[in-house]
Amino acid sequence: MGTRSEFAAVKWLVARFSDLVGPGATARNGTPDEDTSHIADAWVDRPDQNPISVGVRMRQPECDEREFTVRLRREGRPTEFAALRGEHRTYDWYLYLWLPYPTKLGEFVLLDINKMRDAGLFGQREGEWRQCVAPGGFETYYAMDVEKLIQEGHALKARVYHRAPLSDFLEELVGKDDPLRLLEL
Repeated sequence: MGTRSEFAAVKWLVARFSDLVGPGATARNGTPDEDTSHIADAWVDRPDQNPISVGVRMRQPECDEREFTVRLRREGRPTEFAALRGEHRTYDWYLYLWLPYPTKLGEFVLLDINKMRDAGLFGQREGEWRQCVAPGGFETYYAMDVEKLIQEGHALKARVYHRAPLSDFLEELVGKDDPLRLLEL
């Protein structure tokens, strides 16, 4: 079951991207059972279509990295990565947000987890993730650069400012004269 902030983010997604979710779509918070059995923070219910399960992660203003991170182990217990790799249903989409202020939406990327699964990112291409250990050593996680995920076509929507020099791919999308370096899909 997602937090109020995560649910609000999914409501924003439904309102902002009706072209993506379809007409008449509504957001709802996941139940405790859906949270544990489907690993879904929230759902997008759509008339006459299957619902979309959405995972949400919100990064605080001090987080400068533009990486998609997934916990691999926490105190010896498997977490999201094992579920994303598994065959039971988990997230369809993952909404990853970087908040410039605690109450204001900033940069985001909406990832299609099914496309990432089909591309082998949770299986045979697992070696492409960078493995990290959180301070204290109790948690390990995998990280992948958001630019790479966008370039490979795994992002449905995105709004990301790049601080580093842009790749040729992003230079083409953003434009060489854009001083803000904003990539928006």
